[in-house]
Amino acid sequence: MMFLQTLKEKLTAFKREKRGNVAIIFGLAVVPLMIGAGVAVDYARSVTAKNVMQSAADAAALAAAAMTKASEADRIAMAQNVFDANFSTIKGVKSGNLKVTFPAGGVRVTHEATVDTVLMQLAGIQDIPLKTVTEVNLPTIGKAEIALVLDYSGSMGNMLNGEKKYITMRNAAKQLVSDISESAAEDDVKVGLVPFSHHVYTSLPGEYVLGGKKGTSWTGCTYDRRAPHNVNDTSPISTNNNTKWGNTKSQKKFDDYGCDGYVNNSLYVQPLTTNTASIQSQLDDMTPYAWTNIALGMAFGWHMLSPNAPYVQASEYNDGQTLKAIVLLTDGKQTALSWGPNGKQTQKNGEKNLEKICTNIKSVNDDPDKPRFIIITVAFDLDDEDTVNRLRDCATSNDYFYEAENNGQLSSAFDAITKQISKAIAITK
Repeated sequence: MMFLQTLKEKLTAFKREKRGNVAIIFGLAVVPLMIGAGVAVDYARSVTAKNVMQSAADAAALAAAAMTKASEADRIAMAQNVFDANFSTIKGVKSGNLKVTFPAGGVRVTHEATVDTVLMQLAGIQDIPLKTVTEVNLPTIGKAEIALVLDYSGSMGNMLNGEKKYITMRNAAKQLVSDISESAAEDDVKVGLVPFSHHVYTSLPGEYVLGGKKGTSWTGCTYDRRAPHNVNDTSPISTNNNTKWGNTKSQKKFDDYGCDGYVNNSLYVQPLTTNTASIQSQLDDMTPYAWTNIALGMAFGWHMLSPNAPYVQASEYNDGQTLKAIVLLTDGKQTALSWGPNGKQTQKNGEKNLEKICTNIKSVNDDPDKPRFIIITVAFDLDDEDTVNRLRDCATSNDYFYEAENNGQLSSAFDAITKQISKAIAITK
């Protein structure tokens, strides 16, 4: 009996003893705890890898789609090069083959990879599979009409970072024209030039200019039409002088700098053309002159892309095929006089006119969420905050406004603009 009593007491004491349980319980719990933590860590790594891979696949698909003149083999090679350039090596990621196919009317880029796990291996999971798929429409109906509305006032001849500002602008604009035209099918991209300072030098039918003659062609420096025609794209009426453009020879005060300077500096409007070589050549020739009339330049940029007179090269609005884009660049505020609804010519009217022109252009879009007429604005070394804000508001959205304080930023801005226009032509599914 004594033995049984002693055994009972020992068993009861063992039952109550808890000091060893902690180690046992911790030992049993640590494995699932580590697996749980490992899932979070490894999952985060896989999400990062997939985001990078998706961006690289998107860029590859867009690059292949943009090569409308290339063979499928060349498009595949381009897609691979772009993907490799954008998919930086991430430790623990095993990249598979990039697959590029061409379903009807599009490009499809598929890529698979695996991410090695770290702590999830405790649960027997060695890797996490990843897959991205991007489809891009071929720009079979993608056309573009682009008006470069560029400030060539005297301040653009100032030095910035060791180079005259207009030279930096010229080089960036030439690269944009080259990149977009080379990636598009023949005749699908038209580009026009509107160099502006205090006047715009252009050729117009004589009946559309004050003092001009019907049936003749008039060439010279002009200023804006009477309000409200100077903020709209309505066609001029030969019997209504308020709808006609001003002739600088008819009002001496508008000819302070002389129209000959526009000829000598090659500052003439070049309407929309598929001959981008002529655009490049003129960009090489133009040099700054006189002061600034942003509203007048913008008005002519709109007329260039409008189906209404005086120019005849543009397509109809919202034709389902053509992207229209104005790229407006200036380095200063409005200094020239413009007509206003008060019947007076003031600098302030010019500022208000620019705002109205931008608003009216935006109204031609059937679907504001998917605009086919976009306004891209660039403030280049511009220290007037009111004008900067006016340009920001003028742009189709904040994504289409650029503020460049130096030459490098301007080049980067035009690179981004090139991509925006190209992407708008080839719409991602």
